[in-house]
Amino acid sequence: MKKITKLLLTVVILLVIVLGFGFLTVKANLKPQSTTSEEVEFVIEDNWYGRTTIKHLASEGIIKNADITYYVAKLNKTAMNFQAGTYIVDKAWDYKELFAYLCDGNNAIQNTVTLKFGEGMRVKDFAKTIGDNTTVTYDEILSYWNNEDAIRSLMPVYPFLTEEIFNEDVRYYLEGYLFPDTYEFYYKTSPFDITVKFLDRTLEIYNAYKNDFNNSEYSVHELFTLASIVQRESGNKADMDTIASVFYNRLDTGMQIQSSVTVCYALDIGLGGDWAKCEITQTTFDPYNTYQIIGLPPGPISAPGKDALDAVLNPADTEYFFFIGDVCGGGETIFAKTYAEQLENQARYLTCY
Repeated sequence: MKKITKLLLTVVILLVIVLGFGFLTVKANLKPQSTTSEEVEFVIEDNWYGRTTIKHLASEGIIKNADITYYVAKLNKTAMNFQAGTYIVDKAWDYKELFAYLCDGNNAIQNTVTLKFGEGMRVKDFAKTIGDNTTVTYDEILSYWNNEDAIRSLMPVYPFLTEEIFNEDVRYYLEGYLFPDTYEFYYKTSPFDITVKFLDRTLEIYNAYKNDFNNSEYSVHELFTLASIVQRESGNKADMDTIASVFYNRLDTGMQIQSSVTVCYALDIGLGGDWAKCEITQTTFDPYNTYQIIGLPPGPISAPGKDALDAVLNPADTEYFFFIGDVCGGGETIFAKTYAEQLENQARYLTCY
């Protein structure tokens, strides 16, 4: 009898040890993979069932053990109706938090993003929008847009990209050549795919005005540069045509362009910046400062839209050499033929200075 009792006691002890070990094993395998936040991307395909998804979570190192997690979740009646899509999950989450997140399709990353790029934006503005809304970072896309080898590989497809963009004073090779418009990009994309989408649109505009580009005495690069200045000077199409004529009249007679928006670019002041600084720091030397140089700056200062390009390709025929924007009043542009008229206009309209 004592032997039987001893045997039973031994069996009980072994069962306790096994159960205890099993409990500890289950507990250990249910712990999050990381003790600190570590976000990763996880994709659930359309044809995956609950257990399939859990196996992929384990194989990608997001959870520790697929079988233990599945059976514990089933025992606890944890929802496993995972929704297809791409998710950003955290390895520091426990399985309950993870499963709840993956069961809500609203948490899935949208496959595409629709982004608007306004006329007059700079490549740095484009890069920020891209970096804030896709997997391509600000630094990655900006670096690509200034990679000579990458740009040269695109030149055979896009004839508006010429050797002039590689001027040593040009800040960003593709400044002015990314056409401002509304685009749809894949959220997970690449600098190349983003860039060709922009340039394809620019090519459409270029081809529409190809004869005008070819008939101009100015190079394509010079025309894009002048259009970028006109774009920043005014968003009004009627004004653009006349502003373009002012710049052409000045260029034809050897006068400096003296455009304050080029000073803004020299000072790295973008849209929404303190534009008044561009009016009072015109002595700052920079190859983009048209108060310091003769002719056009090394390259575009912003992204010109169709109206601005049309304005420099088909400018108004005027005798104007000066203009000011009525920044103190209604915002209209006032033109003058002589410097004396310009001074009168400044005294009349720039009363807020």
